[in-house]
Amino acid sequence: MSLNIQKIMENSKNDFALICAGMIHSDNIVDLNEIKYCHRLILKMFGEIVSFSDFILIVNNYENEHVKENFKSFYQKNNKLLNKYEKEYLITTLIILGLSDFEITKNEIQFLKDFSKSMKVNPEIVEKLVEKTKVFTEKIKPENII
Repeated sequence: MSLNIQKIMENSKNDFALICAGMIHSDNIVDLNEIKYCHRLILKMFGEIVSFSDFILIVNNYENEHVKENFKSFYQKNNKLLNKYEKEYLITTLIILGLSDFEITKNEIQFLKDFSKSMKVNPEIVEKLVEKTKVFTEKIKPENII
């Protein structure tokens, strides 16, 4: 993990946890396995920025109408630390979360594009990152490994 990513997570743990909750909610299907998967992904990629019990509360209390404010807050706190690499790393993290069920919906892609716009990233980058991540995910589907 880059030093900038580490600082970004120190600056805005709750904002990023809320963004992850938004990604979970964006396909209108929320289940405990997805919440567990997301929390483990956060732990592996960023360390323990939020406890599992707190993350469940964040997901369960998530309100979609505040998402743009959350994106804006995240960007304002971190814009000096966010270079191309960090932005793509964060977007890819959310793509991996969206692909936890091995498919990504139009609503999830729109969420990713909205997040990317808030970070001054061309939404077309999202499409490219989704395609790259899908190719990798296809290789690790259970039926392709067994």
